[in-house]
Amino acid sequence: MDCEHDSELKAAAKLYKEGKITIREASDITGIPLRGILHEFGKVGICIRYGEDELKEDIE
Repeated sequence: MDCEHDSELKAAAKLYKEGKITIREASDITGIPLRGILHEFGKVGICIRYGEDELKEDIE
């Protein structure tokens, strides 16, 4: 991962941990596909919150 993506990933991870963005928004911010964000967050021990609202958003 290049330096630009690394800083975007760190910023998105911080916002996600603070509950300010969703996992989908983290994916959009970083330009990393959802599956990649799940993998990257998992590598650094970030617990994924996936609620009913996010499920509905992903289905649409």
